[in-house]
Amino acid sequence: MEAFIADKKIDVLCLTEHWMKEDEIRAVHLDGFKLVAFSARAQSKAGGTCIFVRETHNVNLLDFNVKYNIEKCIESCSIFLIDFNINLICLYRCPSGHFDTFLASLEGILDSLNNRKQFTIAGDFNIDFLTDSMNLARLRDTMEVYNLNQTI
Repeated sequence: MEAFIADKKIDVLCLTEHWMKEDEIRAVHLDGFKLVAFSARAQSKAGGTCIFVRETHNVNLLDFNVKYNIEKCIESCSIFLIDFNINLICLYRCPSGHFDTFLASLEGILDSLNNRKQFTIAGDFNIDFLTDSMNLARLRDTMEVYNLNQTI
């Protein structure tokens, strides 16, 4: 991973499905980076999100999303990148989680961001954006309400 980071000149790294417990993710070291936010499952394996930022950047941890995290459904962590003036959310949707619960939690996170001008959501929604489905239509409707664009 460190070779990839160095080659791509990455400043921020968002990871989903790190599969680590809290003590394990806290022990991860990437040269030149600091772990600034994470979520880790307490009751089961797999899942999780984390954000690493180059050590030279200034960040604030945001915790508004924590109340919307539901293990095996929606897992997220978030920061404010001071140097870039942008809010960043790293989000993971477990494919076996209840989609209605995921969508309600996502809307809660987005409502919490309503007064924040610039934000980016990075992560894995575990939904096929190439095949029409009811869940995809509902997610796209939600994205439209919040003026979000999908980028892959």
